[in-house]
Amino acid sequence: MLKETHLRTVVKTVVYRIGVMLAIFSIALAFGGTVSQAMGFGIITLVLGSAIYYGYDRLWLLTGWKVNNSYESRLRSIVKAIIYRVIILGVVMLMAKFILTASNSTALSLALIQSAANIIIYYIVERGFNIIKWGKLN
Repeated sequence: MLKETHLRTVVKTVVYRIGVMLAIFSIALAFGGTVSQAMGFGIITLVLGSAIYYGYDRLWLLTGWKVNNSYESRLRSIVKAIIYRVIILGVVMLMAKFILTASNSTALSLALIQSAANIIIYYIVERGFNIIKWGKLN
């Protein structure tokens, strides 16, 4: 089973959420949002997404699936990323509806593009932290 300190999980969360905030800000602007709407979208995504990400990551620590010698397999990182994105897809669609007052199809398009970007960001963060030993517990 993989174990890590809470501080390591917090740092992973912050690194990931900064990347996501920059991505969602850019995507909201590309979908016609104002700078103020894009900032609101980014800030809400940062706060809400951080809480969801932290809890989600801590839940995964309860399972030893595809963990070998305190290292996660690539498959585990991919599965974690996909499940997380499905959860967040719904959250982003709701936010797009309320913050950008987007139509259902526009909200879905924005959420799908954001999901693709975030899967890439999540995977990069997971793989990066996989090689960093700081905060791992044996």
